Amino acid sequence: MFTRQTSDELIARTHFQDNLAVWRNQLSNFTAWINGSNSDFSLPTPRSSTLPLVHSFLSFGDTLDPLVASYAPNITGFIRGDVRLLNITPPALNGTAAAWVPLANAYMGSPNMTELARDMGTWNWTTSDKINWNVVSHYPKWTDGREQQGDVALVHGRVDFFDDDADEEMRLNFEGVHFVSNGSIYGFAEPYTRSIDLRYLPALVPEEFRNATAQAIVPELTSRITKLEGMVDAGMADTDTGGGEEEPLFSSCGFNFYAQLAPLALPVARMAIVEEEIQHPTGLPVDIPQLDFRGVLLSRECGLLYQMHSTEALRSQIFFRKVTTYAGFAAFIYLALLLLSARQMDASQTPAGLSRACFWTFLAQAAMDAISFAGHITFAILTSGRASRALIAPAFLACIGFAFESKHAIQINQVQVPEDTVRAPATVVPLPPATPPVPVGAGAQVPGVEGEEASVEEGGVPAQTTTVAATVPARPAVPAPQPQAQLPQTFPGLFWQHLRTDPQARIWLGMFLFLTFIVRVIVSPSLALLFLASIHSAVWLPQIVRSAVRGRTSGLRAEYVVGVTVCRVGLIMYFLACPKNILDVEPRPWVWQLALFISFQGAIVLLQTHLGPAFFLPKRYAAAHVYDYHPPLPPRPSAGDPEAGHTDASLGDCAICMEAIRAEDPRGGTASAGRRSTSSLAGAAAPSGVGAGVGVSMGLLKRVGTRRHYSLAPCHHLFHTECLERWLAIKNICPQCRRLLPPL
Repeated sequence: MFTRQTSDELIARTHFQDNLAVWRNQLSNFTAWINGSNSDFSLPTPRSSTLPLVHSFLSFGDTLDPLVASYAPNITGFIRGDVRLLNITPPALNGTAAAWVPLANAYMGSPNMTELARDMGTWNWTTSDKINWNVVSHYPKWTDGREQQGDVALVHGRVDFFDDDADEEMRLNFEGVHFVSNGSIYGFAEPYTRSIDLRYLPALVPEEFRNATAQAIVPELTSRITKLEGMVDAGMADTDTGGGEEEPLFSSCGFNFYAQLAPLALPVARMAIVEEEIQHPTGLPVDIPQLDFRGVLLSRECGLLYQMHSTEALRSQIFFRKVTTYAGFAAFIYLALLLLSARQMDASQTPAGLSRACFWTFLAQAAMDAISFAGHITFAILTSGRASRALIAPAFLACIGFAFESKHAIQINQVQVPEDTVRAPATVVPLPPATPPVPVGAGAQVPGVEGEEASVEEGGVPAQTTTVAATVPARPAVPAPQPQAQLPQTFPGLFWQHLRTDPQARIWLGMFLFLTFIVRVIVSPSLALLFLASIHSAVWLPQIVRSAVRGRTSGLRAEYVVGVTVCRVGLIMYFLACPKNILDVEPRPWVWQLALFISFQGAIVLLQTHLGPAFFLPKRYAAAHVYDYHPPLPPRPSAGDPEAGHTDASLGDCAICMEAIRAEDPRGGTASAGRRSTSSLAGAAAPSGVGAGVGVSMGLLKRVGTRRHYSLAPCHHLFHTECLERWLAIKNICPQCRRLLPPL
């Protein structure tokens, strides 16, 4: 089962084997040409005007005194520079009096302008003013791993042109040779749809270097063919024959690439020590010199000449050390974020704490960490060695942070979705009486209230007739049994039913679609930058809005707000303000306004805790529409009127601690005297009855301080405020009827 091959794999394998046979034949012909034997290979005759035209814009180096100066023997790294475009087509050169114009006319000849326009394609060459040149340099290697030391090193990589206006880049493959003795570089830069034939490199270099170039190409071609043979035999070669293009083909222009490395004021012996320290660091204090390049890119088929200048080079090994340093910095940032999140989640894990936090704030941070995890993992795959392993640390911590914040966001949603559906009235609606009002005289018994007399006096004079409504609720009617809904039998039906009934399923599906959208967005650098800037700029904004609307503080710890703000802003400033960041992102001038805006939001969240949730709003907008747990309530009829001087007024019994709720403590304190400890909060709640209901409307308690001692839920159940606060810290439902309660 594991060794069988499909027809597509067999066709692809046969295709590679045929190509290998062609490449072996080409190598044998090239080797015969070098040895002067009969061969089918012939080197094209270079144009005599090519190198003089290049010399008009670039001066190649000479051999230096090894005791005084030298050239860098290894140019592996990332070179970035500015380029200047010159149109060298005959129509564009008419009327130009520069000294190089005759050489350009001789080089171009009489081109077909129609074909030239077609080869130029859709790429806007006039806006390409920057170039990236990623190059790997090494000496030719034979099949046994031996390096052919000498003056010629082989270089390969890619050349990227940038169009800032369209936010696009065009990539060309690069193959060339580097002459270490004079620091000159010659090569081909071709679109990815073309394969570069190394055998034609001798035609590009000066005549005195052709034989050395050809001798260096033989072991390189042999090594590549042998390596590809092993991959095909092992079944590891790419068998994708779908023909799909990885990136758009903007143009078919190919370039001859010429570059010159600036000399360094280091003797050859000292340069060897520096190079050894770069490749294999031992801690030896050495000054790593900055490489400087000048270059020319020349295309006859498109009539273009680019002059490269103002370059900045970063050696690969130095870049990997820089990546390792960044990985440590990022790991510290995400570890701090993880610890801050863990402390905050532990402090706000109760329903009361979850009801204060904003779902979108934690979801936004989860999205940030998801993007960071994907970015660091991708970067780790693209790099190699110690830098790749170092990047796993911030990626792992970002992934853990994403899991924690997603879980906390789901917990917040579970608490707030049913809580937000509670639409409590602003005033208490009295319960419907079980029996019609009965006229009674003074001292008569109230029907439905055992052991209590409704003796009503006004100023000591018995009233003639008083109507008293019974407080015993009527028995609710038992609804008729409803037929159970039939579950769908198909998988799509079951899936849809699950999404409709399970809030967590909807949340996870939404997060999956959201992350899929993020993956599609980050493919475009400009959209990714805009998306990340937007989501960072609104990290605290939803929390500010929720606190102001609900009239309650966020419940977020000050250390969490300050720490998250500093860490998030620090990462943004590294990539958008530091000109030497590892992703080579251009500094953005608006990053300072973004950092200030995020810090301003964090300050607002902190001030809401001390100055009020809506302190920044005008008074007419600052009042939040929240449920009033402390409406004016009458005392029980047997307790008298507290406004008349009775201090034993009772409003009923608390269903949590089972003690009487008094308007004022007889000793002058608040709430009930002798109330039991609230350690029995989780105990059984008393059944709905007279003690928990609302008494007869005899007279209103007008003092606000008195009303703060009790809390009346929307379901008309009365509790001590202290008891209900402790209960809501555990559950956000009524302890008596299990109805969802709004925040207290």
